[in-house]
Amino acid sequence: MGEHLVYVFDQDMTSSDTQPLDLVFDRAISHHERGEFEAAKALYRQVLDHAPDHIQAWLYLGLAATQQENFSEAENWFARALERDPNNLAALIDRAGALIQLKRYDESIALSSRALEIDPGNILALGRRAAATLNGSRPDQALPDLDRLIALNPNDVDGLCNRGLCHLKLGNPGLALPDLDRTLHLVPSHRNAQLGRAAALLDLQRTHEALTFLTDYVTQHPSDPEAAALMATILIALRRLNDAILLCDRILSADPGQTQAYVNRAHAHRHKFQYQAALTDYEHALTLDPTDVETMAARAYLLLEMRRFDSAIDAFEAVNAAAPEYPFIMGDLVGTRLQCCDWRDYGKAIEFLKDGVRNRKRAATPFQFTIAVDDPHLARQCAEIYARHTIKVTEPRTRKKIERPPSARIKIAYVSADFREHAASYLIAGLFEKHDRRRFEIFGISCGRPDNSPMRKRITEACDRFVDAADWDDEKLRTYIRNSGIDITVDMTGNTHSGRTALFALDTGSVHVNYLGYPGTMGHPAYDYMIADRYIVSDEMKTAFSEHMIRLPDTYQVNDGQRIRPQKTTTRANHGLPQEGFVFCCFNNCSKITPPIFDIWMELLQTVDQSVLWLLEDTETAKSNLRNEATARGVESRRLIFAPKVPQAEHLERHHHADLFLDTLPCNAHTTASDALWMGLPLITCSGAGFASRVAGSLLHALGVPELSVPSMRDYRRLAVNLASTPNAMHAVRSQIEQSRMFAPLFDTDRFRRNIELAYERMYDLHVRGLPPNDFDIAPEPPQ
Repeated sequence: MGEHLVYVFDQDMTSSDTQPLDLVFDRAISHHERGEFEAAKALYRQVLDHAPDHIQAWLYLGLAATQQENFSEAENWFARALERDPNNLAALIDRAGALIQLKRYDESIALSSRALEIDPGNILALGRRAAATLNGSRPDQALPDLDRLIALNPNDVDGLCNRGLCHLKLGNPGLALPDLDRTLHLVPSHRNAQLGRAAALLDLQRTHEALTFLTDYVTQHPSDPEAAALMATILIALRRLNDAILLCDRILSADPGQTQAYVNRAHAHRHKFQYQAALTDYEHALTLDPTDVETMAARAYLLLEMRRFDSAIDAFEAVNAAAPEYPFIMGDLVGTRLQCCDWRDYGKAIEFLKDGVRNRKRAATPFQFTIAVDDPHLARQCAEIYARHTIKVTEPRTRKKIERPPSARIKIAYVSADFREHAASYLIAGLFEKHDRRRFEIFGISCGRPDNSPMRKRITEACDRFVDAADWDDEKLRTYIRNSGIDITVDMTGNTHSGRTALFALDTGSVHVNYLGYPGTMGHPAYDYMIADRYIVSDEMKTAFSEHMIRLPDTYQVNDGQRIRPQKTTTRANHGLPQEGFVFCCFNNCSKITPPIFDIWMELLQTVDQSVLWLLEDTETAKSNLRNEATARGVESRRLIFAPKVPQAEHLERHHHADLFLDTLPCNAHTTASDALWMGLPLITCSGAGFASRVAGSLLHALGVPELSVPSMRDYRRLAVNLASTPNAMHAVRSQIEQSRMFAPLFDTDRFRRNIELAYERMYDLHVRGLPPNDFDIAPEPPQ
């Protein structure tokens, strides 16, 4: 009957004057040993009818119920024993075990701790307390008990397994694997160790090995739902999404109550961009288990991807209420509120994020933090926290001398999730076309959703080789990069949607570069370089970046000098604008609009008669909130006019009808700034401290109009009023931009191409010599 039965059976049973009850008790034991639990329980109750203080009868009732997996009943019998003998060691330990099964972990910890006060070296009590802390919200507190338990008994199978699972839960799969392997050496059929080992291999990105290992187990145990769920997770990691969906379908066909199968199928649908199917499955899973925080969070992020921001806010708030320490949840809640221009408790929320990062908490993702906070050193800390949490495996980089003929072309792979109708593609397409093919071979690696757009076609044709790797796992992609002999791999997505940062933590045999897609440091040593410019990153600010810094001479932002530049074909009336009056505009994403910048905009409308503010329309909620905020500041809401999203050519054309682009802070206009300047529309910005808050200033300097970039919000307001109130000044600025646009560095794609190719050659030279990366600047080209 196992260790529990032996443990209580060795205690003093009854005195000689209860001999008849002893005979009944012995008969109960006999039934119990033969697995005849109901017969045994009836006899135990018969004993208790005559001797309510017969502790062993209470204990064995509990043990029988435990063996029947009726843990609620078992917990009740053990509790009844403790009512009569509060310090009974067996009752304390066994009730603690039943409470673990009932997920009442804090109560279990308390009982195990009482048992250890009575018997400090009790192995069972140590195991119970460790299991409760492991399965509860404090897995880190389980390790001391497990270490002590294994020190007392090095071959304690459950202790070894639980320590491995504890390391796994704490995000240390490399430490988990030895304990799980030791467990399986002692008991090859140990279920939890087998599943734990497969999960550890998955976390270590030994995904194919995990699949092979788990396949053997699933073949022998086809009806184990937890194993099947883990198998689906591995298939998703391998991007075998259709196989994962079929597996989940089979699980649910056999048992429609398998919550994790719905969750896994939702994950697979989400990776296939089948958002509605994913949402249906997440919501079905939550009807089965409404308290599952992981599924609640997955649903919230899906709603965000679906741009159902109102619903996403509600979902994030529900996760935050259920689990305030859930990783990065507050930052994503704040970011989603900003997307809706929902500024409730804005100042308090920003301070919460900053304090969280200062205290090394997982308060926000780097992207959301960058949108909300202008502090580059805190942004680096935020990125480092995020990288440690999300990148499970970092391979050491091999640096050795590489023999290459002088005539060999440098192979550059640009990796992006945005090779489609996207801002990044509009910026970089011209560079791909202009790269010097005598010295460079260009690879495009697409990791995002294809859209069959003209821009996708243009990017594809501009590369020497182009691969759609959206369905490739990281190992397959790493193998492709290695086998292709790639010298430099450029991450154009970074910490934005569908980024492949885990790939860059692997040793691809190439130089790793962070460029263009994410305006900040990745906070991870796997990235060798970041490309910036002298305006965005000063010498003093280099310490805010984990990468070595390459600074280009003009601006870091590539632009396509061959873009279309539509002539004016519409009128102000076509866009709902007044025929007369000054038109301020900002076509940035709504999430970049913050209360302090909006305060200044409303002051400008109050100061400049007959002026309006033209904004990009995003959602009805954002539009309604902005109008309400205007009214609250004493500005008629009709003076806010919203521009719908339209194709790129139409968007560029409508810039003709605006007078002045007002930039945002702490996150500037990036591509939207170059759109405005390309169309000759003056833009003013206030430069902050971080990368994202200095981009527009970098562009203005490269265009030869640095006076439009100011250091304070007071100067920003003063400059806007001056330009809006002085037609001659406004005309002069517009004329200067129009003239500079033709010869300044900002839109000279070939000049930019020469500069970035010099940077690539410097990287390559260090790489083939086996030398580590280093900071360097590219010198400005001499005047023509």
